[in-house]
Amino acid sequence: VESYVSHIRGLLEERESLTSEYERDNEQLREELHQIRQQQEGQSKELAEMLAQEELGEMGLSSPSEQVAYLLVERATLLERLEAAERRLESQSLTGSFMEVQHQEHIRQTMGEELRQHRVDMQKAVDNMTKVRSLCLLLSYRSV
Repeated sequence: VESYVSHIRGLLEERESLTSEYERDNEQLREELHQIRQQQEGQSKELAEMLAQEELGEMGLSSPSEQVAYLLVERATLLERLEAAERRLESQSLTGSFMEVQHQEHIRQTMGEELRQHRVDMQKAVDNMTKVRSLCLLLSYRSV
């Protein structure tokens, strides 16, 4: 009987140890989730500010997939316009077109830089949402 009682006590101590460890892990995950949410909130505000500056404030209310879709359509439109501008340049005579070529190249570079920045921003937003979702799932599994 003493052996059995000792065994039960050992199991209870082991259970308490595991419970404490899980509680510490859960607290750490909650803190990480809180930090990620704060970071995501800051990025969302920054993104909303950038969109408002470009008169695209309503885009901030869209889902990330809708935002990416919009950027892809915008990119395709810009590429078409760029190709049309390049075709016009090719059809013009070389006399006096050097300045226009430089201007078009500047526009192309500017558009490319803006597109790259939009991609980076969107990727950050998607990555953060994925992290938050993973942590939420992990917390929900831990609490079960």
